[in-house]
Amino acid sequence: MTGREHEASDGTATPGRTWARGDVVVLRNVKDADPGHHEPHVGYAHTARVIADGDLVVLYQPPKTLHMERSGERGGPRGRNMVRGGWDGSHSEREWRGDGVVYLHRPSEPWSVWRWVDADGVWSTHFYVNFERPWRRTRLGFDTDDWVLDLIVTGPEHDVTVKDADELEWCVAAGTISAEQAELARRSAEEMTEVAARGGWPFDADWSAWLPDARWSAEPLPTGWADIE
Repeated sequence: MTGREHEASDGTATPGRTWARGDVVVLRNVKDADPGHHEPHVGYAHTARVIADGDLVVLYQPPKTLHMERSGERGGPRGRNMVRGGWDGSHSEREWRGDGVVYLHRPSEPWSVWRWVDADGVWSTHFYVNFERPWRRTRLGFDTDDWVLDLIVTGPEHDVTVKDADELEWCVAAGTISAEQAELARRSAEEMTEVAARGGWPFDADWSAWLPDARWSAEPLPTGWADIE
């Protein structure tokens, strides 16, 4: 990992780094402390390549990237969400399957937009909008926290399907996502639905500017990937 110290517009140093194209960073989902249940810890983590870092952060996850995800007791509508206090203190490994995916995040926004790209540089016709805590820079890359709710935006008409609203409701009732976070996710989903309906940014953007280098392959997580700063 390389990169340089991140600077604010007034030239002062701010936490984390600004990364160069091609740098390998770690994108992590970090869970806050829940007294009586767990300390702050990594929910999942994986590496990615930097495509751009500035007014936008654009990352690429190559095919076969290995993810580390926390293990333990899960529940919810499809049995995918960790119950409160269910983490057993360990992580398990899984491999990202299918095409590579590009993540686009505008700093301070509570979402990222994902789009798949194949080995020939052909983009998927659908987008995935992931609602989450705005990314925070770290010495390894970026930290966020997933809020479960998603949108799938499909085809030239940008038809929108809401995904996992029932899981979000379950997480709020279970106490693993706050009511405030859930409300922000819902409001953001309404806003992004309107953006998609009018074909606004980033759905109308020239994504060719964010094509990854065809030579980039999956990279392992570095030592200390689970350390909370």
